[in-house]
Amino acid sequence: MQSRSAHKVYALIFLLLIFISALIIAFRIDNVRFEADILSCLPKETKSGIDESIIDEYTKRIDSQIVFLVKDTKDKIRAYNAVKELYNELKNDDMTADILGYSDSDSQKQFNEYIYKNSHAIISNKLRKSLEKDSYDKKVLSSLFSGFAGVSSNEIASDPLLLTRNVVKELSKGNNIRIKDGFLYIKYKDDGYYFLNVTTKSSAFNLKSTKLLSTKLTDLVLRLENNYSVTILKRGTLFYSQNASQKSENDISLIGSLSLIGVFSLIFFVFRSVRTVVLALLSVFTGVLSGFASVLLFFDSVNIILLAMALSIIGIVCDYTIYYMTLRLRSQSNQSAFDTIRILKKPLSLAVATDAVAYLIILLSPIEPLKQLSVFCMVTITVSCLFVLTIEPYLCQRVKRREFKNTAIIEKYLSFVSKKKNCLFVLSIIILICALCVPFTSFNNDPKSFQSMDEKLKSDDLQISLILKQTENTAYFAVQAKSVDELLYQNEVARKYFDSLIKESTISSYKAIPLNSQKTQIEDIKRIENRLDSVKNALLKNSIMVSLNNKELLPVELDDFIKSKVGQSYAPLLCADKDKKVFATLIIVQSNIDRKELAKTVSEKLSNTKLIDRHDDFVKIFEQFSIHIIYVLVSFIFSIFVISTIRVGLKKALYTTFFSILCVLCATGALPVFNYSINLFNELALILVLGIGVNYTIFFTSYKGDKRTSISAIITSLLTTVISVGLLCLSSVNVIASFAITLNVGIIVSFILATLLPGLCADE
Repeated sequence: MQSRSAHKVYALIFLLLIFISALIIAFRIDNVRFEADILSCLPKETKSGIDESIIDEYTKRIDSQIVFLVKDTKDKIRAYNAVKELYNELKNDDMTADILGYSDSDSQKQFNEYIYKNSHAIISNKLRKSLEKDSYDKKVLSSLFSGFAGVSSNEIASDPLLLTRNVVKELSKGNNIRIKDGFLYIKYKDDGYYFLNVTTKSSAFNLKSTKLLSTKLTDLVLRLENNYSVTILKRGTLFYSQNASQKSENDISLIGSLSLIGVFSLIFFVFRSVRTVVLALLSVFTGVLSGFASVLLFFDSVNIILLAMALSIIGIVCDYTIYYMTLRLRSQSNQSAFDTIRILKKPLSLAVATDAVAYLIILLSPIEPLKQLSVFCMVTITVSCLFVLTIEPYLCQRVKRREFKNTAIIEKYLSFVSKKKNCLFVLSIIILICALCVPFTSFNNDPKSFQSMDEKLKSDDLQISLILKQTENTAYFAVQAKSVDELLYQNEVARKYFDSLIKESTISSYKAIPLNSQKTQIEDIKRIENRLDSVKNALLKNSIMVSLNNKELLPVELDDFIKSKVGQSYAPLLCADKDKKVFATLIIVQSNIDRKELAKTVSEKLSNTKLIDRHDDFVKIFEQFSIHIIYVLVSFIFSIFVISTIRVGLKKALYTTFFSILCVLCATGALPVFNYSINLFNELALILVLGIGVNYTIFFTSYKGDKRTSISAIITSLLTTVISVGLLCLSSVNVIASFAITLNVGIIVSFILATLLPGLCADE
């Protein structure tokens, strides 16, 4: 009676836990951001050497950018009307922060006036060298008297050094963008495109805003294409994220529904009892409720792609109810529901502990969404097991003992694996399959392979890259400094070096903030004043009068430059951390050689200039994680050997360890059959394969009664897991599908090998 009263206390504590979980979900769900792009699974760390806050800020800016290209038409009217309406719609949208692409007459006037007044602050190194030469006077005169230069006497009178003309020429060098009908216009081959660059207010990984804005813009583009018969290309993380979100939502709704229907239909078919289905459903519900509550409690953002992977947990948590109900139905007539749970408590606790440890290992990953997956699954399986241990005995007190039907196949299989030669035959076939498949496996930790992009989005992205001359060797270098003036100086040094690389044909062009440091600006003002006197004298000799009201030359601050019409297009290049202690600016380089080789060359000359290549950084980081997980797998297998040696002796421990290795090899060997490579997520699935495999061995070898009982429970639990995990193979997200294949093959092989163990050790 004392034990029964203690059990009642545990049951009440469990119900209180479920109530608290429901409260956590109610209070936290509105404060959590849901994300749906595989890119948000990427780690924060990089190897670039640039401050992480700077990297984060640049990443946010990239994620908030959208590019539209409206292809020009032969009549020149439809495309203009389309881009005009598109611009107006975007301008009036509350979710857009800024639009670059339209320049009216006032803006163009302000642009030209700013350059005229401040050209001394943005002189290039080439123009500076030219000013220092005495031949500059002759260049001015030759430009004036040349019929092709287009220099008027009025221009000479107001700007004797032609600085405005030369600065504009330098700024537009290597740039195929011009202004047409007030919009930025790009020529590519025989076609022309109106260009709009939009900055959104919220992150592209925010599910709510992404879905709303993406749907709105996609509908707008389709409407304009139909109304004006034009082609509009679009590119942006917003669209990729929404596409991933839609796929993930479809996967969760379809696969989740099929998984639930399949699993519970199977349970009903096996047990011929609605009670068992309800118990399994309650076990899953309480586990998932608590798992979801724990994720909301510990994380401020949730990735639904990883939660789609967590659907595989449905089959696993149903196993505990299956094991209990199988034993309960085959129990002795004088055995109560609480007696049955006492028999099952030790192996069930050991199995849950093994699963929890497997997910605990995943928790060590530095990738936050994987931590979410780990916490969700770890809590779900623990709470589901607690439901079985504390609540189910109360609900199964009147369950009557009965025999399972259609056990002939099970008896034949048990008879088959009871003979050692048959076990060796099956084992040799598994080893042979491994030997044939494993050599074809390969590793691929490229994040681009984790998720397939929509074909239309992929086509638009490729065309926009070609039109904007963005190739695989387009390199993004960040110049970092601790003050604004130091940043401008370092940027100036980098520009000089990249100018030398252009002469060597190492690079074709680059884009950088053209503003010089305060020191250089003051020196350039002196150069200009010195050169101005000689040019004036040369002009006077040719009877050309120069304006006496010359502009006052003063140094220009970076903030003032960025706020100007000239500096607006350079604003996205500039960045600072929140405390204004670290400043950085980007230099975008069109390289003629591999960007890694260029980065090596630049790093040798410019210590403060580093290549930002998040793609290569992520590949390297994932490769390191993969190596760490391999060490974890080896440690896990060694732990299995040590624990098995203590529990069942050396011979069975050797078999168990060998079987664990074989499961891993079979699971990875199946990937090339389905045209997948091994990646970080597959390796994480292997940890679960080992954990579930140990479960099967524990239940099959721990139960001392009729083997038909234990194998009936294991087969049913295997099938429920295969259904829930197997359906994930249908996922449109590559990383989920490959994860499911690895897990599915691994647990099937684990089941087969677990049933072979008694037959192979029959002589003991």
